Amino acid sequence: VNAMASYTLARALNLADYELPEDSRNLAAEKGPASTDIRHAVTSAAVWQVPGRSALTRGWSVAGTLIARSGRPYTVTWGDDRSGTTQNDARPGGRNTRRTGPYRTVDVALIRRLHASASDIDARVEVFNLLDAVNYDAYVGALLSPLFGRPVSAYPARRVQLTVVARF
Repeated sequence: VNAMASYTLARALNLADYELPEDSRNLAAEKGPASTDIRHAVTSAAVWQVPGRSALTRGWSVAGTLIARSGRPYTVTWGDDRSGTTQNDARPGGRNTRRTGPYRTVDVALIRRLHASASDIDARVEVFNLLDAVNYDAYVGALLSPLFGRPVSAYPARRVQLTVVARF
């Protein structure tokens, strides 16, 4: 078995984060968490070569990856034009002050390598998001919206993929 794991503790700050400033005369007020500010991230992976010497059992391996990370920030706005800029981006409390939910996924692959006379063939069955976790991506940040604080989109649900690759 080959395995690895990593943990990252990070903090990312920036100015404006590709948004127009709420008050162009006070750019210092734009400093806040970057949209990519993910505080905690854990990644682990393992590959197991299935033992076996017979034609039926040799050439198999199983691989898996786990990814878990804390939520990303998003901005809360009033949802109207309180600052008179026509941008509808007046923000109580600053930029990127709320967080999305966490992200977690487990991906697995079953691989079979076949040796032909002049080539190798890899057949893979991969399952992404094996546990079918719902990982929300975007949330409504407008305080005046009846959907305030609710998720409105998610990363893909479980997916299965079959791949065959021949190498000459």
